Amino acid sequence: MSSSYSKYLLIGLPVVALAGIGVLWWQRREEKDSCTEVGHVRELWVYPVKSCKGIQLTEAKCFKRGIEYDRSWIIIGEDDIYLTQRKDPKLALVVPHFEDGKYLCLDAPGMSTLKVDIQTEKEGVRKIKVKTSYGEGFYVGDEAAAWISTYLEKPGCKIYQLSKTRVIQEDEKWGSVAQPGDLVPFSDFAGYLITIDASLDALNSELPKPISMERFRANIIISGPKAFEEDEWTTKTLQIGDIKFRFLKRCGRCQVTTVDPELGVKDGEEPLTTLRRIRLPEDRDPRQGQSPLFGNHVTLQGDKEGIIRVGQTVKLITS
Repeated sequence: MSSSYSKYLLIGLPVVALAGIGVLWWQRREEKDSCTEVGHVRELWVYPVKSCKGIQLTEAKCFKRGIEYDRSWIIIGEDDIYLTQRKDPKLALVVPHFEDGKYLCLDAPGMSTLKVDIQTEKEGVRKIKVKTSYGEGFYVGDEAAAWISTYLEKPGCKIYQLSKTRVIQEDEKWGSVAQPGDLVPFSDFAGYLITIDASLDALNSELPKPISMERFRANIIISGPKAFEEDEWTTKTLQIGDIKFRFLKRCGRCQVTTVDPELGVKDGEEPLTTLRRIRLPEDRDPRQGQSPLFGNHVTLQGDKEGIIRVGQTVKLITS
């Protein structure tokens, strides 16, 4: 064997060995992080004003705090407590839309259209408590205050626009499920709520009369998975396009689901009564109490922000 051949052999063997190790590492990595297509995005929704009607989207800009403008406005009562459909079901008939990228417009029965400038920060910044954590908002003006007070027949109401997001880790009850940097606007808990349409079908099969997904106020509605398959996603990452979502907790349901979104009135005790019968699994977190489960709260995984669209494939990544 020539000395030059031996030299190339000595150099080549380690290279081949390293290449082989690299291939094995990649294969094991692929096995470890398996990716499965589970369905597609059927609907996207944004709810600009907390507890008011939503706007259906074809695409959504996803940020750390949630979909752009989601729950970015909130109505505060005379007693400094925020208002929701739990006590004011008429809020379900307040219909928002955006005009020229400059105005949030609100319509409601018997009211002229209210225009709120979304680009001009006003004075009157205050801390606002939602559930057990604080954000901040600025007062959008006397005209908006008079409009919502007149519609609700409740003097002293005011509307505030989000100026500082809440930190989920500061939530007194559920903060332990979050990571540093997990943010939320004026939503009850998280920036994103995901539901599955087959879960609604399963619920409707148990109800005296069917209801729409509108009662559950989800941001992302998925078609494809079986009913309540979201229960199995608690340790997995959800991916839509380039955007990844991390599970936080299952969503416990409240009296808002009993409000008829088309009429703006409380419609008996359904679907809560039925949900309590079929959706109080034994493995639920004790912090859920007797709140039945429907849908998952999620947040962005990492710092990657971007756009998701109706029709995109939904994937589950298992690490």
